[in-house]
Amino acid sequence: MAPTEPFSYDRVHYPANPYRVTRPDHLELLGRLHGMAPRAADEARVLELGCGTGENLILAADCFPRARFVGIDLAASQIEVGRRLVAATGAAGVELRAFDLTRIDDSFGEFDYIVAHGVYSWVPEPVREALLEVIRQRLAPHGVAFVSHNVKPGYFGKAMAREMMRYGIRSVGEPAERVDAARAFLEEVLARANPTDKLYRATLAERLEQARKRDDDVLYHDDLSDICDGCWFWELAERLDAHGLQFVADAAVENLGTTGLAREAIAAVEARAANVVEREQLLDYLRNRSLRLTLACHASVMLDRELRAASIVGLHAALDPAVEEIAMDPKSPASPLTIRTQSTRLRVEEPLAKAVLVALGRVWPGSLPVPEVAQRVGPGATVAEVAARLLDQLRNGFVALSLRPPCLVTVPSERPRGCALARVQAEASEHVVNLRHTYSLLDETGRRVLRALDGTKDRAALSAELGLDAAVLDAALVRLGHLALLRE
Repeated sequence: MAPTEPFSYDRVHYPANPYRVTRPDHLELLGRLHGMAPRAADEARVLELGCGTGENLILAADCFPRARFVGIDLAASQIEVGRRLVAATGAAGVELRAFDLTRIDDSFGEFDYIVAHGVYSWVPEPVREALLEVIRQRLAPHGVAFVSHNVKPGYFGKAMAREMMRYGIRSVGEPAERVDAARAFLEEVLARANPTDKLYRATLAERLEQARKRDDDVLYHDDLSDICDGCWFWELAERLDAHGLQFVADAAVENLGTTGLAREAIAAVEARAANVVEREQLLDYLRNRSLRLTLACHASVMLDRELRAASIVGLHAALDPAVEEIAMDPKSPASPLTIRTQSTRLRVEEPLAKAVLVALGRVWPGSLPVPEVAQRVGPGATVAEVAARLLDQLRNGFVALSLRPPCLVTVPSERPRGCALARVQAEASEHVVNLRHTYSLLDETGRRVLRALDGTKDRAALSAELGLDAAVLDAALVRLGHLALLRE
């Protein structure tokens, strides 16, 4: 008998990045904002399909130690790595299993949140059907499921480049060689493409830039895999309906609104769309979307899709972790405030909106109850007005809302405790996950200090153990707090 070909994810591990949009508290929040009653994140049962090495679940378990997390993946080698991480971090609430999702049965029980990130578009058709059936059977009555998937029309450009690259590497076998050869072939096509066809060349150039930016292992699995399909959003909605499920919202809050579109375009969509599926499909046409982060629930759940400022008054607000810069000229308070993420830059001129963002910037990475934001903005601002501005900036992707304060602390305690997974990662890397479910970059002192923060040592003991002056240690601890790396 011929030897079995190794599973591609055993051959090349897929990077197990933290995905903030899949955290149970984020899914809970969006469910509640849409009229649902999902279980509180800190008491939930969470299932992740295609969990890889499990970092996403391990990090969530650090934030919600009373919750229970189950992750499955076909790649046994990735699960083994994940189990070692579970042991190293002490994440007792995490169970990782090398398992085929098509074999999930009643023995798994019921889950409040089910996550399938990077699975649906990359598996055969029968497995897609099985994935949706797992959600139908295993999701709690008011549970929320997360399914990411490629969508058209944006997928067409990706598919074109993918098929070209796969053609160019059809005789290349080794993973590293395939990745290098794929990029080189796309470069060659662009260099020799018809110079008069500017639209074609622009599309090729954009896809080549994407291929250059992607990590090798991501390009290998996401773009060069045997299966990488896309669908129209309405097709996915019909699939959900066939399994007794319905679309709730997109998990990316910036897609809850219509930011970036002209008023005339928005009015046309609202006039033409007879229901939420038609509305979302039309918006995909206008935005050229290529990836969706679809949230789904049982079709029997009654949803309220209108987001109101009044519904967020009892929440906590913070700057979104994606914000990279917030700047305002202190000598000229009337000047516009500039706020920027990696993908968006906005000039904010309205005084109350500026004051709200500045107030949140002063407590970053912490959060404030919405009424306290109003207090810090100053006299004359009502809670309702502040809530309305927060909702606007939520839709812009600059504000994050939560049902409760984050598990991090910004002021170091006497016996500081670091994020468990970050402490393990700091042994080998300067890039570590943080309690905002993003990444932080540490210097050597920061790495040394973080590794020592097991919560049992006071500052004097830490200073002696690390051989650091008290002032240096204090500065490092403050920095770690600012990077969202200190636990309660």
